[in-house]
Amino acid sequence: MPSDKRGTIKQLVPSHNDLLAVLDATTASGTALAAYVSSGLGSHHAPKVIEPDIGFSSILGWDGKGWEVKWLSGSTALGIDYAHVSNAYSVYRLWWALGERIYYMKIPADIINPNEVTDFTYAPSSEHITPWFNVGQMEIDKLILRLKADVLDADTNETVAVNYGLNLATSWTALGTISSDGVTTYEFPNSTTPTGTEYRWIRFKVELASTTTNTITPQVLNLTMEYRKKLSVKFGWTVTIDLGNDYKGNTPKQLRAALLTVVSSNPLVEFTFRDDTGGTRNYYVDAVPLDDKEFTGQDERGQVSLLLMER
Repeated sequence: MPSDKRGTIKQLVPSHNDLLAVLDATTASGTALAAYVSSGLGSHHAPKVIEPDIGFSSILGWDGKGWEVKWLSGSTALGIDYAHVSNAYSVYRLWWALGERIYYMKIPADIINPNEVTDFTYAPSSEHITPWFNVGQMEIDKLILRLKADVLDADTNETVAVNYGLNLATSWTALGTISSDGVTTYEFPNSTTPTGTEYRWIRFKVELASTTTNTITPQVLNLTMEYRKKLSVKFGWTVTIDLGNDYKGNTPKQLRAALLTVVSSNPLVEFTFRDDTGGTRNYYVDAVPLDDKEFTGQDERGQVSLLLMER
C-alpha cells in the first residue's frame, strides 16, 4: 500500500460481491518496539516493519481476483469507527461511521457484472496504480521500449490518462490521454527518439474520467509493457597457438603440457589482449580447445585452436 493509505484493518464485512475491508489510516501503520533486556545475555531489539505514518482511511473490496478501493476519505484526521451492510429502508447498502457522521453507499444486491447493468453508477474520476515492477533481477540493466494500452468505451468525454513512475520515486511522467477505443502505443522516451528508457523499478498509473453521465466509464482492458534486459558485456576470442618451435626456452612438448594445464584449469585464467598488460584489455577467461593439428609419432609440434570466453 502507498504510505499515505496504510492503516489498521478494523473490520472485514461480507457482502454479495465483495469482502469489504475497513481500513483506519489514522492509526500508526507501524509501531516503534522497545528494547528488551535478557538477563546475562545482553539485549536485543524487535524490528519495525513499517514506519509510523498517518494517512487516508478507506474501504477496500476483495472480489476473489484483486482489491478495489470502494471509498477513500478526504481527510487524514478522521478514522472509520464501524461499518455494517444491511437492507435497511429497502435498499442494500454499506453504512459506516466516520467523524461523528453516518455515511452510506448503495451496493449491488446480486452478484453482477457491471458491464451488463445499465444503471450501474461510477465516480466522475478514478485512478489505478500498478505495483512496482523490476523483472526480479536487480543486478541486470532494464530498458523499457514501449507501452501498449488497450482501451474500451473511450471518447472525448470518457478519457484515460496514462502515466509512469521510475525507481521508487513518488513523481509521475505523463505519456498522454486516450479518447478512442483500441490499442494506443507509447514509445520511450518518445516517438521522435524511441531509444528506450532505462529503469530499475517501474510502475504505471491510469486516470479514468467521465464528464457526461455517471453510468458510463472508460475501461482499460490491459497494459502491455515491452522491455529488454541487458546482460553485462562479455567478450570471446578464437586464437591459434603455434607449437612449431621452441619458445622462451620451452620445447613444443613443454608448451603443449602448459597448454593442457590451461584448458584443464577450473579457475579462470588470465588473458591479456594485444599486450595490454595492466590496461583495460586484461580478462579472465575459460579456455576451450577447438582443434588440435599435432604431428605424428614423437613429434610434439603442431597448432592448437582455443576458444577464450570471458565470464
